[in-house]
Amino acid sequence: MQKISWPLIAVLVVLLIATIVVLNRPGESSRTASTGKYLVEYDSSVVDKIEITAGTSDITLEKEAGVWKITSPVQAKAEQKTVESAVGRGTSLEISTPVSANPEKQRLFLVDSSGPLVTFFARGTPAASVRIGKSGPTFTDTYIRLEGSDEVYLTQGLGNMFVRQINDWRDKTIFKTEAEFIKEVSFHFGDTTFALILQDSVWRIGAREASEPAVRGFLSSLSNFMTDTFVDSMPAAVPPLTATITVAGTEIHFYRQDDGTKYYVQTSTSPQWFEIQQWRANQLLKREKDFLPAST
Repeated sequence: MQKISWPLIAVLVVLLIATIVVLNRPGESSRTASTGKYLVEYDSSVVDKIEITAGTSDITLEKEAGVWKITSPVQAKAEQKTVESAVGRGTSLEISTPVSANPEKQRLFLVDSSGPLVTFFARGTPAASVRIGKSGPTFTDTYIRLEGSDEVYLTQGLGNMFVRQINDWRDKTIFKTEAEFIKEVSFHFGDTTFALILQDSVWRIGAREASEPAVRGFLSSLSNFMTDTFVDSMPAAVPPLTATITVAGTEIHFYRQDDGTKYYVQTSTSPQWFEIQQWRANQLLKREKDFLPAST
């Protein structure tokens, strides 16, 4: 039988006692149970501005005439559901018991000045400012701190809600409508033009009846046409126009890039330029034969 190593046991006991003491020092707690309380209290229905300060990537979102827009660092329409979800999440930051009240520990949790600062405005007046820190022990938790307070808490389900790049806040819609509202689509490829028209509940190209599945798939893509990314600074030499699709009074212009893998896109209703992958363009840039039954 091996002899008991009393010196080793003594060391383990000392380490255990030290751990208990450290975890229960004033201002630092290992408890993470929910308190049933929320970090901030404001009426989300009157929030009309959000400022996210994160070093060199500051973002400002403002609600104008009921529509959320990005006003800095670019002027653009925001993705409404994304912003509304963020506003709602800001009022539901349920907190645990304090993790730390020691200002020197704020850097450890990334809730010092290095952490993103999110400020909510209600009717133009600051309602709350929150520092968003790093992920907690379970990766579903996030360390947070109310600006002006030393208390650091954990909250669940926050994730990367406010840690987004500018384009993640932008509305990626190029063209959107209900598919059933579309009655006619015209296509222009160089010197070739044709129209897809709904006549007496049947889609036709001229006198020829179009394939219902082909039309249905096309309209599904066209009615919710989204970009892959935004182009805020176009190159000096724009590629030649490849094709134009006209629908519901809107012209959608496609410019095939030199490498053939991407397209620039711009509509007649906005000065904004977009960039899409070739596969997305292929869903819309159809020829007559693509709509006709195989036997035609």
